[in-house]
Amino acid sequence: MILNSNLNELESFLCSINAHPKHKPLFLALAQNIYDGEIPLRWGERQNDVRDNQLPGLFSYASLSEVKRNCEINGLTNDEKTYFLRRWFMSKCAKCVEHLFSLFPEVTPNENHRDGNYDFIINNKHPFDLKSSVIPKEFRTTDSEIKDFILNKNYGDGKPHWNRLIDFHYEHQSTGVRNRIQNRLFLTYHSFIAPERELFLRTNWEMHYYIIKDYLSNITSKHPNFIKYNDVYADIIFFIEQKNGEITKKFCY
Repeated sequence: MILNSNLNELESFLCSINAHPKHKPLFLALAQNIYDGEIPLRWGERQNDVRDNQLPGLFSYASLSEVKRNCEINGLTNDEKTYFLRRWFMSKCAKCVEHLFSLFPEVTPNENHRDGNYDFIINNKHPFDLKSSVIPKEFRTTDSEIKDFILNKNYGDGKPHWNRLIDFHYEHQSTGVRNRIQNRLFLTYHSFIAPERELFLRTNWEMHYYIIKDYLSNITSKHPNFIKYNDVYADIIFFIEQKNGEITKKFCY
């Protein structure tokens, strides 16, 4: 698989997998946004609720142009605009991935969109809240360290890398208005070409579809060994762009 660069091919692909017509424009728009260079590749600030509250209507905006217009109306600085463009983009990417999951018979989406406990249930028994992220910079000083991380080799303290990643995400993504601890499926992106290319991975919908398909097949055929965190469990899917441009995946079982 290669990164989608042809929107006509992308539209044909979305038709072939029976993506819902109301979702297709967003899939296409997000791919267009990233390939047109409209999304800043770096934001310099970790997602936080204090910043989010500066633009409370952000997630209701239907397009990138609407985000830009409201940033101007609210007199935000360039750094603040960068934050909100990326924040909106990543949120909409996550919604598209949720829709891709829902296309498979193993998945039952949560029809109550105000319910923050889970986004979907897999095989009628595994409820998950879907989260998208990267390998935190604290864990990726060298390519060798990142490879060890993805392969789950033990860290110096004897704790497996995947457990450290799960701990990190729960500790940093369960504050403020999102102060909930629930089962989570973490989609984790990394490019060995350049870390900022993870944004291109997020809009490679064909890649997502086939990796999700493999993941669901594995969960169905095997007894999944989810990672425990307190009284809940979590799982990770790694989406990796190798130095030669090849896209690979890694599951945690």
